[in-house]
Order: sequence, then C-alpha cells, then structure tokens
Amino acid sequence: VNKVLREVYNLGGDITIGHPLVGDNPWPLFFNRVKARLLTQSPAIKALYTGPVTYDVYRDRIFINGELSMPFINAFSRVMKEQPDPRIFIGNLLIMIDETKGIQILSEREKQALRTVQAIKGQPSGG
Repeated sequence: VNKVLREVYNLGGDITIGHPLVGDNPWPLFFNRVKARLLTQSPAIKALYTGPVTYDVYRDRIFINGELSMPFINAFSRVMKEQPDPRIFIGNLLIMIDETKGIQILSEREKQALRTVQAIKGQPSGG
C-alpha cells in the first residue's frame, strides 16, 4: 500500500503519514475504500440496497439504483440490540454506506433509519 501511494502521489520516503495529500493516517481510509469496492462486487451487497449495485473498475465508480433496504436495516437493528457493544458493527455499516452511496445524498427516510441504528446501545454482557 505504501508503495502504491508513493507511486500515485509521487511521494518519497518510506512513510507517507503526515503528508498533506494523504493526511495523518491514510491506511483506514484506503482500507475502507478497497473494502467497499470488493464488497460491491459480491452478492452480499444485494441485501443492503433495493436496486442493482455495480462497480466500474475502469472509472473507479460505484453506481446504485435504489435505496437502503429497510428489511435489511430492520434485521440489522434486531441483531445489534442483542450485542454487548454494537458500535463497531454499526460503524462498519455506516462506513460501507458512505463509501458506496454516500451518507450525504441519502433520502431523509434513509437518514432517519440510520439515526435509529446509531441510537442502539446493545445489551450488557452477562460476565
């Protein structure tokens, strides 16, 4: 990854952290982008959105014709309520949505569904 970033941004040195083109820690952002593009090409993405999702590898663009699937969001919420600490799962869902469709362009209905998911606290562990 470091080698790719050096070549793409024409950066020298072994560590790119702190460089203005990639920020303080580029690895989580880079990882999330790659993860979203890989998952977009898997059959699992069909559960998250109501319409087709495609990824154009040549233009590095994700196309979504549909909204968030409310049955998926409801099922996800039920499972999260049973978790002792659902924050990491919820965070990963939000990152996936932001990297694929973009949270800023969601409909008000979709945003409200995500606010409901974000409010889930989970169950205390029995230990």
